[in-house]
Amino acid sequence: MQAQPHQQTNVNTLTPQQQQQQLLQQQQAQQQQQQQQQQQQQQQQQQQQQQQQQQQQQLQQTQPANLLTPQQQKLLLEQYDEVISQVLYLRSNVSDFLNGLIEDVKNNNLTQPNKELMKKKLKSSMEGALNAVNVIEKLTQRISTYTHPIKSSFFLQEPLWAMSTGLYDNQNFKAQIQLRLENYWRYQTSVKSSYATNVLENKLLETFPEIMDEQEEMTLSKKRKQMTPTISPPILFKPPLPLSSISSSPYDYFSNIDRIIHSQRQESALDIQKIQKMQSNSYPKGLLVECSDVFKCLICFGVLNENKECFSIDRISFFGVKENFDSFWVSSKYNVFKRISANALEAISYYSVHSSGSVLKSILSWIWSFRGLFIEECKGCQNILLLDSTEYLYLPPSLRTFDGNFTPYHPICYQNTLHKDTHNHNHSSTTTNTTATSSTSNTNTTNASTPGMNSK
Repeated sequence: MQAQPHQQTNVNTLTPQQQQQQLLQQQQAQQQQQQQQQQQQQQQQQQQQQQQQQQQQQLQQTQPANLLTPQQQKLLLEQYDEVISQVLYLRSNVSDFLNGLIEDVKNNNLTQPNKELMKKKLKSSMEGALNAVNVIEKLTQRISTYTHPIKSSFFLQEPLWAMSTGLYDNQNFKAQIQLRLENYWRYQTSVKSSYATNVLENKLLETFPEIMDEQEEMTLSKKRKQMTPTISPPILFKPPLPLSSISSSPYDYFSNIDRIIHSQRQESALDIQKIQKMQSNSYPKGLLVECSDVFKCLICFGVLNENKECFSIDRISFFGVKENFDSFWVSSKYNVFKRISANALEAISYYSVHSSGSVLKSILSWIWSFRGLFIEECKGCQNILLLDSTEYLYLPPSLRTFDGNFTPYHPICYQNTLHKDTHNHNHSSTTTNTTATSSTSNTNTTNASTPGMNSK
């Protein structure tokens, strides 16, 4: 009973400074305890991570192939070679199918290959590819326990490990490394190209919304139903309206564009729109011409330095109906429209010299003549498809004559027609010369005999 008052007097006798020191000591002790607990927790976590890594390494450890019996090693090598051969077969399957199809068309001289035969070849090719995939999957399960996994960094660990053991043939390693490097490069290229394409398309849509926007088009079957399926489709427009006020010079005036467009709309079904510059009052940069379900094209104008009111046609670019473009200087991704765009330069050169009226009017009529691009037959070979060149492959008639009839030709067939005409002309002239020579010789013979008779 007497000790309690003595303790209370000791606590009460502490000064405020001593009390603060005690509080600080208690807080420091608590902080040390918390730090120790955190360190213990971190150590436990590190131990757990190390254990997990060890377990993963144990799982990833491959079975030593050099401990297998010789027969098992031989079987493993055969399975590995079979996987490589099946992969090579898959890579060459598609190219072999397409090359065989092209060779058949060349040898048989067919414009339209047999669909049933194509289906059979395609079916057999698909069956072979599926069988190869199944074989690869089965063999992969068998040999996966003897191979190192390839990491995302694409280190070639398996070939290095296998070469160090001296079990596999070096030729197999070279083939395996080449396949992996090429597949990796193709994959990375496809990913980057698709990403770049999406970015460019988004930028084009933001910058050129009017040109990039387009309506849904009709299907090819509807187009074939609407257009007349004849060998040489009849002219679908009226005779050209006279434009007497338009000069016959190789240049056109901006003031006459509306009249030319109105006249062409009456004669054809072309959809013609002017492409204006940023300033609304300025002259147009060109025309956007569209033939429904067949093509669309850009006509680029060039302004003369001497007279700003005149313009010439510098370039014509053809595109597919669903293709997008943001400039006058881009080209189509389809070979047929690339070929027609190249022929357009010759059309511009011809009509700039031989046109009796407006050059733009003649060019629009020439463009309208391609309305039956995919159904008109060539006047020379009577076929639709023909091997144009190694660059463009098989194309429909991409050339139209400039005589006003706009007869469809393949460029090769048109050249052959010109050679035939030249040969016939030379042959007829040779025959005429021969006849004239024979008649002259007969006359000389008659004249030679006449003096003898007179002398008698």
